[in-house]
This record gives sequence, C-alpha cells and structure tokens, in this order.
Amino acid sequence: MPKKKAPKAVPKTPMTKKQLSRHQKEQRQQRLAIAFVATVVVLIVGVLGFGLFREFIYIPARPIATVNGVTIPVSTYAKVMAFRQLILDQQLNFYESQAAYIQDANQQMFLQFQQQQLQDMRMNLGLQVPEDLIEEELIRQEAIKRGLTITAADVEALLARNFTQPESAVAETTTITGTATATPVPTPNWREDYKQYLAAFGISDADYRKLVVEPQAYREKLTAAIGAEVPTTAEQVHVRHILTDTYEAALEIVKLLQAGGDFATIAAQHSMDSVTKDTGGDLGWRPRGIESADFDQAVFALQPGQISNPITTTSGVQIVKVDERDPNRPLEASHLETFQSQAFNNWLEEAKKGSGVQRAIDSDKIAWAIKQATAINSRVKTQP
Repeated sequence: MPKKKAPKAVPKTPMTKKQLSRHQKEQRQQRLAIAFVATVVVLIVGVLGFGLFREFIYIPARPIATVNGVTIPVSTYAKVMAFRQLILDQQLNFYESQAAYIQDANQQMFLQFQQQQLQDMRMNLGLQVPEDLIEEELIRQEAIKRGLTITAADVEALLARNFTQPESAVAETTTITGTATATPVPTPNWREDYKQYLAAFGISDADYRKLVVEPQAYREKLTAAIGAEVPTTAEQVHVRHILTDTYEAALEIVKLLQAGGDFATIAAQHSMDSVTKDTGGDLGWRPRGIESADFDQAVFALQPGQISNPITTTSGVQIVKVDERDPNRPLEASHLETFQSQAFNNWLEEAKKGSGVQRAIDSDKIAWAIKQATAINSRVKTQP
C-alpha cells in the first residue's frame, strides 16, 4: 500500500515592519510587567522577612547591658519582666479581693497604700529589671571568681526549700557564724506545687531555674562569703537612753539628772520609748554603725557614768548614759547580721559603679519587652 505524503508546511508570512515593531513592543511590556511583579514580590517578602528578623532575632538578641563582656539580651529582660508582672498582678488581685470584705477605715487605708506601692513597682519594672539583672550577673561573676559554684543539686535543694509549706516540720542546721537556725524540711508534694506555680506564672522549668533559682543561690553563697570576712568583735558601749520629742523637753530632763536624779527612774517616768522605759532605758551593748553617726559620735566620747547632752536623731531627741565600755566585745547576732548585710551591699554598690558595667537600655527595647511580656501574660491569664 503506497505511503501517504506528508503535508507540506505552509511557510509563515513574514511580518511587516509595523507588525514586527508592535510585537517587539509587546514583548518588552511583558518583560517589564514580569520584572515589576517580581520586584514587588521580592520587596514584600523582604519587608516581611526583615520584620520577622527584626522582631524575633535582631531585637531579642540586642543587649540591655554588658557586664565585664557578658551580654544581657533583651529576650531575658522580657522574660523576667513578664514573670514579675504576673507576680505583682496576683498580689494586686489579692488586695483588691480583700478590700471588698474590710469595713475598717484604717485597714482600708492600709490596703490602698499596699496597692499603690505594688502599682508603682509594676510601673517601674521597665527600669528596675535591667538593674536587677546587672546585679545578678555581677554577683555570679564574683562568686565564680571566689570559687563558689552552683551545682544542679544546689538548685534542686533551693527549689525544695522555696516550695516547702510553712507549716512543715523544721530541721536544725548551723550557719556560717555558728548560730543554730531552723531549716524547712521539704514536703513530699513540693514538686506538684512547683509544677502548678510554673503554669500559673507562665514560665518554663528551665527558665525558672536559670533566671530565678540560680541567681538566688549565687547571691546567698556570695553574701555568706563576704559576711564571713566581717569581724565578729568590736569596741562597744553599754548604754541607756531617754527619748523625748523636743529639744526643750530634753533640756528639762538634763536638769533633773544634773540635780542628782536617778537615770533609770527618770527614764521610766519621762521616756517616750515604750520598749525600754520600764528597764531604765537600757539599750544594751552598741557598736559603732548600728545607730546614727551623731549618736555614735556622742556616745563613744563618753566614759562610764557620764551622760550626754541632748542628741537630735530621726527618732527624736535623746539623752544617753554610758554604763560600761568594752574595747573588743563579741557582737550580738543581730548586729553581726547587720554588718554582714552592709558589707555585701557596699560591695555590690561599688561593683555596679565599675567600668565593666555598660548600660544599653532605651525606649525601643523597653517597649519591645513590655509588648512581649504583655503577650505572655495574656496567654497565661486566658489559659484554663
């Protein structure tokens, strides 16, 4: 059977110059349109990408402070702010609920005062949290420098202590000063309490350990270490005092004493200090640094049996008598604790002034952190 011949291709009719020009123009327009659309898409993706990058990578990583080369990022700042906001909000809610059941005017004023304080604290978190984080980093670095480390076991023990119920049993331990103290014994269900606490405040176990418990542990260890350097003895005087409200009243009492009046008897009759008047105004032994500088200057200038001129202090106007002096007497536990606390606070204040502390907080970072904290807290408050 003979093969069919393939149909011949019909030759294309050549474009005229006018048609060719129009065709080329259309192609250029198509290319421009495609390029324009592609550019718009790239710009949109770029803007969205930059926004996401800025919101979730760039800003969270920016520093609010640098402490001896260690950066404190905005992301940490936001987490701590969110946590503290929720704590303050819970306290505010508690006082508000109590106010509905209290009729006494004085108690209502007290509740209003407490609420105002909490509201002020919440308002100042934006500036307070960075300072607290700087302190925590300084404490951590100094503790490590002194060879004080925090282990996972330390964190676990502190967690158990923090979540021990107040009514639980106590065990006796000995502090660094040799003083026996009561230590809570962890209740069996503290882990469940801890789990509920994390859920209530919208913070993970890892973040709570890192941002709350570890700083607490470092602070306690460093406070004890610095406190151990404080001398346990000091020059002291055994003093009595008579407290008055005016300088004129004090002068009248001085006249009574100069006329031969008994100090203890006059203290019982005229002193405004209800705690000491019935014991002859006895303040016990006092080292320098417990009372005001004016008080110390006047008292330590006296010899046993001598009486001071009136001393103006924040408590009122005092007349003081020295019964005894001791150049190197062991400090009472309360006085030693005061000096240990002062030593730690003095170290911390000096450390915060150091050149290694560089603050970088600004309004943009505060605004971002507040926005993130608000979002976290909204999720927590709306969860079942």
